[in-house]
Amino acid sequence: MINIKAEKIDIKQMTLSFYSPKGKKFREIPLHTDLMDVLRERLKEVPEGNIITYNSTENLGKAVQRYLRNICLSQKGYSARTFRKTFITLARSYGIDDSVVRELVGHSQRSTADRFYNKIQMDTMKQSLKKFKRPGTA
Repeated sequence: MINIKAEKIDIKQMTLSFYSPKGKKFREIPLHTDLMDVLRERLKEVPEGNIITYNSTENLGKAVQRYLRNICLSQKGYSARTFRKTFITLARSYGIDDSVVRELVGHSQRSTADRFYNKIQMDTMKQSLKKFKRPGTA
């Protein structure tokens, strides 16, 4: 999150492009509609370069806690570390296909067929992401 560049956020297409050092590849993922207002505001403040200007993960964690308070989720036990796990768990409960969930979170594909033949299209990911409801809003 610390390395997300403003230039790589496409508000109109609701996508984010970035380089994944862990996966050693460039990725593009859809953004959930619940993020759009926050991102629009942030891009007004920081129109280029890193959208998050914290220099450590500790400071980022504190910022995430402030954001969770703002959206009334601070009492749920969430943290910057639990976002991914919670998303995966909830996405499955909303009926989002496991292969789409893996693509959204950047997990490696399980089978040869997934890796080479079952490329998940951006529209499929966007439609699947619409099924996801932020905790507290469902």
